[in-house]
Amino acid sequence: MSNRLKDYGLYIFSLILMGLGIALITKANLGTSAVSSVAYVLSKIYPSLSFGFFTFIINVLYVFIQVLILRKDFPKYQYVQVLVGPILGLFIDLSMFVLAFIVEPPFIVSILILCGGCLFIALSIISQIKADVIINPTEAIIKVISEKLNIEFSKVKVSFDSGLVVVALILSLIVFKRIIGLGLGTLVSAFLVGYFLKFLKRKEEVV
Repeated sequence: MSNRLKDYGLYIFSLILMGLGIALITKANLGTSAVSSVAYVLSKIYPSLSFGFFTFIINVLYVFIQVLILRKDFPKYQYVQVLVGPILGLFIDLSMFVLAFIVEPPFIVSILILCGGCLFIALSIISQIKADVIINPTEAIIKVISEKLNIEFSKVKVSFDSGLVVVALILSLIVFKRIIGLGLGTLVSAFLVGYFLKFLKRKEEVV
């Protein structure tokens, strides 16, 4: 029982890291991550509602879509995924508040902030894997689509992330007539998170 509590504690810690990582990438002002792009653009369209709030709504939507796809095959315990949305959303908003002093940093500083954000997200993913309690709703919906269509997870993830970027791009062009929240950081973060993940996994194997 105590071990399971530790696992859930580690998972919540991973969400803190995830929230901080997403906030850092966003504050780098080079474009937010693909996964967060739609939530970020929506928060700019509706400024009275926060980035974290839309992250929460989108994550709950992912759980709902999983239920629609799997129906009775959706594991009951995975309904706990619904709790991930508000917790992650809260940590994103808290991190954005704490990092509010970062405003349009110089390019070199932006790159460093972006790298830091990607490292935190990689650490978050490693922590979630170690905790092994709940699948992150974003990863879960990709897994469900992958298994349902019998397509490799990595291929579905690339398509899914690309789809989110396209939606964010269309929304920003329609509402603002310019690109909001997308840029070099959107592309670089996808590569860097993967790189840091491989690096951290190798370090774990050595230890």
